[in-house]
Amino acid sequence: MSMGLKIGDKLYRHAQPAPDREQVRCEHAEWSQATFGDVGPVGPLKHLSKEALEAAAEPGDLSEWADMQFLLWDAQRRAGITDEQITKAMIEKLAVNKLRDWPEPKDGEPRLHIKEQPAPVVLKDHEIRELVNQLRDIAIKYHGTGQLRERIAHVIRGAMLQAGNSPVIPDGYRLQPISEYEAMCATVNSDEWPQRWIPVSEQMPEVGDIVLTAMGGVVNVGETECSAANCRFFTSVISGRELPATHWMPLPAALQEVKP
Repeated sequence: MSMGLKIGDKLYRHAQPAPDREQVRCEHAEWSQATFGDVGPVGPLKHLSKEALEAAAEPGDLSEWADMQFLLWDAQRRAGITDEQITKAMIEKLAVNKLRDWPEPKDGEPRLHIKEQPAPVVLKDHEIRELVNQLRDIAIKYHGTGQLRERIAHVIRGAMLQAGNSPVIPDGYRLQPISEYEAMCATVNSDEWPQRWIPVSEQMPEVGDIVLTAMGGVVNVGETECSAANCRFFTSVISGRELPATHWMPLPAALQEVKP
């Protein structure tokens, strides 16, 4: 016999490889499109939360894991997001996650896993006015230089330490309501300072711009970044953490790069 086998030698069947992952993915996409039609990614994403809870109840049930993978694939395809975009976004998000403080690992409700952030420092009116003037001076002096973000972070850290008297630096300072900040800005001797908060749903700043961000009365200074999926978001100039925000406001006009 060929292959060096002799009569009487036993033949062993090798385990067949699992069906090709991409083939399964393509077959599922064809089935989903034919079954559900040309709908968006929201449906699969909402269904995903249900499957995740079922998988949490029975982590050993691989069918639940399969359903979650199908739903992720389907939502991604319907959103028009490529694997390369997700990989790039994961690399960026991993870098952000590594900068965060995380609690000890444990099972249970997600809220038990979230470590509380330091409370925002409450600045007095004269401290806020002084901080605004310092930011304006920095914007003018370091406009267009690589030191801009570092200088802003240094000034904000100093203001937070002075007001909070704590070695733990939070990302923002609290103003209730935001309209108080607008009124305070009006007292600053600067024609360049805008006095309107812009909803993120209406407009986002250019990538790389350093702006004021606000959410729930907490004001931060953040840099505008862009994910692999072409979604813009803010990161704190102090900690590098991602900043949730509902509104933003430009710093003095001198801070903004002149776009060609």
